[in-house]
Amino acid sequence: MGDLHVADLLAVDREVARGATLLVRWRAALARDPESAEREDPLEPVRPVAGKSFREALEALEPSVVDRPLRDAFDSDFVVLHAACPVCKKSRSACAV
Repeated sequence: MGDLHVADLLAVDREVARGATLLVRWRAALARDPESAEREDPLEPVRPVAGKSFREALEALEPSVVDRPLRDAFDSDFVVLHAACPVCKKSRSACAV
């Protein structure tokens, strides 16, 4: 989803949800075959919404009063996604966030 626009908060929400689903699947694969799953980066398909520059763009966004709660909720989503990110666990500096 390379050209995802930061102001399209509903599309961002779908991509964040997709990232959470990918993490659930990756964790199941990790339980079945740790060696194989360890080599995977489950957040790679959603990297555009999981990266530092996108997070900064969200923070700079001035959403409408109606959209502000949705935008603000993404901050906790980033924390949750990256707490489970295998790249972050190996090397915080290697991750985009």
